[in-house]
Amino acid sequence: MTAAPLPPAASLELPNANATVKIPTSASVSGNTDQFICFTIDPQLAQDVWLTGTQVNAGNKAIVHHVLVFDDPNGESIGKAAAGGGKYDCFGGVGVSGPLLAAWAPGATAAITPADVGLPVKAGSRLVMQVHYHPTGAGVQVDSDTSVALRWVTTQPKYTGQLQLIGNFQRTDANEAGGVGFGLLAGPNDPPGGPEFMIPAGVKDHTETQRFQLPGGVQAAALGAKYYLFGVGSHMHYVGRDMKIDVHRSSPSATEPADECLLQTPSWNFNWQGAYFYDALLLDLPTLSPGDVLGLRCTYDNTLSNPFLPAALDSQGLTAPRDVRLGETTLDEMCLGIFGVAIDSRFAGLP
Repeated sequence: MTAAPLPPAASLELPNANATVKIPTSASVSGNTDQFICFTIDPQLAQDVWLTGTQVNAGNKAIVHHVLVFDDPNGESIGKAAAGGGKYDCFGGVGVSGPLLAAWAPGATAAITPADVGLPVKAGSRLVMQVHYHPTGAGVQVDSDTSVALRWVTTQPKYTGQLQLIGNFQRTDANEAGGVGFGLLAGPNDPPGGPEFMIPAGVKDHTETQRFQLPGGVQAAALGAKYYLFGVGSHMHYVGRDMKIDVHRSSPSATEPADECLLQTPSWNFNWQGAYFYDALLLDLPTLSPGDVLGLRCTYDNTLSNPFLPAALDSQGLTAPRDVRLGETTLDEMCLGIFGVAIDSRFAGLP
C-alpha cells in the first residue's frame, strides 16, 4: 500500500501584515547557560490598533528556544534597556505591566484571531520581545534577525481578545490559582512536607497536576459575560511527554458539558509546539466563565528512554538524568497552558 503524500509545509508568512519589526540589536550566546534577553521595540503606532494576527520568526533557530511579545504601553522598557543599547537581561520576567500579545515556540505558525476579534494596543506603545536563548555548547552563536510581523485594524472590533498563560504553580493554594484546593496538587514522589514540582531522575511516568479557578469580574459576570476560547496550547520542555488541559464548568449551559477536554498532546515534541485554533464560528466556540476551573496534567519521562532527553543533556555536558524542577531553563521543566480568549468589547473593561 502506498502512503499518502505529505502535505505541504505550513506557511510562516502572516497574510496582509501591516508591519514587521525586528530586534534592534544583536545578542551573542555561548557556553551552556540559558539566557533570557528582552528587546525594546518601537512599532511606531500613531493610533490605537487591535491586533488580528502575529507571526514571530526566529532569527538564529539553533539557539532561539521560545519568544514572548508583550505590550509596553507606558514605555517602561526604555529605561531598562538604556545601558544595553536596546536590550536587557530579563530572566524571571520582562518587568513591564502590559499584557502578552504573541508567543512562539518551535513549530508555531501565524496566530490569527477569529473574525471581529482583536488584541488592543494603544498608540505610542512599545513592544517588549523576550527571547529565551539556549546555547548549543559549540562556540559563540549570534542572533540579530528575530522579528515579529503584525496585522491590525484601527476600528475597535466587536470582541476584545486576550492571551493568557496559566500554570507553572509551585505550591498548593497559590493565591493566583483561586484559593483552597488549587495551584499545584499532591502527586507521586512528593516529599513529606507537601506538594513539590519535582521530577526525579530515572522516573518514566511522573505526573504534575494543577488546578486554576477563573477569577470573576462581578459586574461582567452579572451581565452574562462569557469568554470565548478561540485557541489553546500546551508548553513543556524536553522531559515532557504528554499534557492534558480540561475545564470544569461551574454553571454549564444546556448545550455545554460540565467537564470538557480542551486539548491533549499525548506525543509531546518540543520541536513542534503549535497553538491549536478551533475551526468554528466565534459563537460556536467553547466558553469559559468566572468560577470555572481549568485542570492541567503533565506527564514526564526523566529516563534515557525519552528520545529527546539524551541530546538535551549532552548540550549541557551531562550524560545521565538529574532531578528536574520547575524553572525557565531548558533542563528545568514547565506545565503551562496558553489560552486565547475573546469577550464582548462592551464588557472588556468591567471589574
